[in-house]
Amino acid sequence: MKQQLEWVDIAEATLLTGKSDSTLRRVLPELEREGYAKRVPISGKGGAKVLFNRSYLLRRFGSSQPERVKGAPKLAQEGTTVAEVVDMIQKQLEAKDRQIMALQRDGEAKSRQIEEAQAQAAQLVENLRQAQALNAALQTKILTIGEVSEARPLASNPGQWYWVGVAVLLSLIGGLALWLLLG
Repeated sequence: MKQQLEWVDIAEATLLTGKSDSTLRRVLPELEREGYAKRVPISGKGGAKVLFNRSYLLRRFGSSQPERVKGAPKLAQEGTTVAEVVDMIQKQLEAKDRQIMALQRDGEAKSRQIEEAQAQAAQLVENLRQAQALNAALQTKILTIGEVSEARPLASNPGQWYWVGVAVLLSLIGGLALWLLLG
């Protein structure tokens, strides 16, 4: 009689074998070719659920001893007491607290710099408004001076014509004297 195969999903397979899901996904193409893994479409959602043959996983990967994470520190070495482990963890926490405090100080300094830049920007905007108001006032003043000079012709100021006449008369006398002396 043919034995019924028991299929487990990837979460159960990681617990069963102690291997990470990325390890199981790496060997998935090989297991599919050999018939020890399959993909079952998920209805309504798209995609597929990966299932593994339970007995094959136990045969291939053995017992459920979890893989050690690469780079993870060994907490309990030979001769290490619980107090030493706790002390080591406390030192790590203190170091992390110092890092957090330094990052908070850095964040506060950046916030102050942003506030100062915003204040400077506001001052520049105010200076620009004042310059625009001064420019408008000067334009108005120039326009009023131009209107006053157009409204008052030169004939209305007899003192100016007197001096123009005197200057013309003196230049004529000077020109006649020069002609007589040179001629």
